[in-house]
Amino acid sequence: MRAWPRSWPILRGRIACAWRRASGSARSSPGTRWPSVGTRSTARSPGGVDPAEQVTPPPRFAVVIPLHNKGSEIGAALASVLAQTLPADEIVVVDDASTDDGPAIVAACADPRLLLLRRAVPGAGGYAARNAAAAAASAQWIAFLDGDDLWHPDHLAALASLAARFPAAGCLATRYTHRFHDRTEPDTAAGRFAGTQAFLTDLDGFLDGWLAAGHCPMWTGAVAIRRDLLLATGGFPAGRAARGGDKDMWLRAVAGGGLAFLPRSTADFRREAADKLTDRTGTRHLPCLVVTVRALARGAAPGGRRRLRRLANQEIMLYARWTMPGEGRPAFGVRDLLWPAPPSAIATLLASIYLPKALLRALRRRGHQRRDRLAGRGG
Repeated sequence: MRAWPRSWPILRGRIACAWRRASGSARSSPGTRWPSVGTRSTARSPGGVDPAEQVTPPPRFAVVIPLHNKGSEIGAALASVLAQTLPADEIVVVDDASTDDGPAIVAACADPRLLLLRRAVPGAGGYAARNAAAAAASAQWIAFLDGDDLWHPDHLAALASLAARFPAAGCLATRYTHRFHDRTEPDTAAGRFAGTQAFLTDLDGFLDGWLAAGHCPMWTGAVAIRRDLLLATGGFPAGRAARGGDKDMWLRAVAGGGLAFLPRSTADFRREAADKLTDRTGTRHLPCLVVTVRALARGAAPGGRRRLRRLANQEIMLYARWTMPGEGRPAFGVRDLLWPAPPSAIATLLASIYLPKALLRALRRRGHQRRDRLAGRGG
């Protein structure tokens, strides 16, 4: 596969039309209604087409896949995109200076919707790669998938139904499943994020779910954002963070456009894939979303400020806790907490800075053993 010429937008449109005609897709067939959630069909009037029966085009999705040394997984990830019951309009893969055969595997795919971009220097977290892909795309929605994760066949169809039911939403997301070599586990979402019905929420509701679960309810492989909102909010924090940038992006996007959420799993997070970002980056530096939280808090109501403060302190505490078994110490301190801060966050941060590493590792092992006993798996 070679880079597309500057006339790519025109060529892409012609290819897409030819592809739809060849595949017999019903997405743009005359008289076909897009099956949105909560609608019912009505008969056409004898004198012509009833307004309620006019064709409503489905939302257009561009799939964005950053790629860096995922040769052993990208084939399966790409196959899960091509197997969607609602076909994607664009598939943009950005090779982030891979040194394996991943780009060649992508280039061998003859699908006319596929565009392969190449970057000479890899960017931390794939953030710059995603931003480049979003800039190259033209579809209304940008749906994200990493090169080592998987979509269920109805993932894009589920997102499209959310967009049809909640047209004001700027973000769409579903629940997801953690996939290990020997088992799968649904994400431990909390509150409405663990329910059964799709819903629309604002920033406060999103923060409530995040705080209750102890982790972000949105995960990259199960998220789509309106392209105009993604660009207007600055995109992913390339150059500002080596990790945690996804959560910073979701926070800004939900604040700017709200979130429509489906509490049903439509994607798999492969936890034991090779060369994962979390294996290559540490948590010594302050979470980048703390800067975003401070900016959002300045214009928030009192309740919103309390939620944002709790979120920032929760993330700081998690980063401090994750440094405990490693060799380094946090590069942030108590002064970086948002006050008033809970005693648990203060104690965790001070312990990660001052206690001997051997003691921290022993305490961590004891905590894991206690958790396993409570779960009925330990001795």
